[in-house]
Amino acid sequence: MIPSTGARGGLRLEAHKTRSTQEPIGIARAPHEAVLPLDQHAGDPAQPIVAVGDRVLVGQAIAQPASDLSAWLHAPISGEVAAIEARPGHQQGKPTRSIVIRNDDRDERAP
Repeated sequence: MIPSTGARGGLRLEAHKTRSTQEPIGIARAPHEAVLPLDQHAGDPAQPIVAVGDRVLVGQAIAQPASDLSAWLHAPISGEVAAIEARPGHQQGKPTRSIVIRNDDRDERAP
């Protein structure tokens, strides 16, 4: 049995709501270019199933798992695959092979 410390209710933090409610919520615009690293986690990097110049749709699979410890990668925007090349990555900024999609601003979705 863990002895009671007598503390009740947790932390009470200032809300700062006036700062966050001064402006209406805005709609974020999709980026002009999406850079998608093929190594999404500690597992093996995914393998591209698209080529430079291919047109892709939102939600379309663009890379497949390379092993049991890998994951599918899907397009977050519609547009053209502009490159498959090393780009600064999410793991300590080291370059990592990535799929680069140039946004066509159509927001067309895969069936």
